[in-house]
Amino acid sequence: MSIIDIIMESSVKEYVLSNKTYFIVAAVLFYMLQPLLFAYILKHSSYGMAEANIFWDVFSIIIVTFIGVYYFNKSIKNIQILGILFTIIGIILIDYPSTKYSKKLIF
Repeated sequence: MSIIDIIMESSVKEYVLSNKTYFIVAAVLFYMLQPLLFAYILKHSSYGMAEANIFWDVFSIIIVTFIGVYYFNKSIKNIQILGILFTIIGIILIDYPSTKYSKKLIF
């Protein structure tokens, strides 16, 4: 799902920069796939709606940020990098209860 977000958001950015209609059409077509993929993930994974949505949002934000930095030459501040690191830690903590190591927790 994050890949669809990336393609869609990058297409929108290309449309804004170039004003070429096919970029916005591509964005709409890719965006239409998201509900189907989200339903598939919910049906075939052990994650609930909240966890699946959190993973999708976080990975999209991280990857789109890197595309912005490396492809569109945008800059990010150190505090934003720290925010990305905290986000990654948050994903690890959200997924931690489903790992084999979680049974060793004291609390």
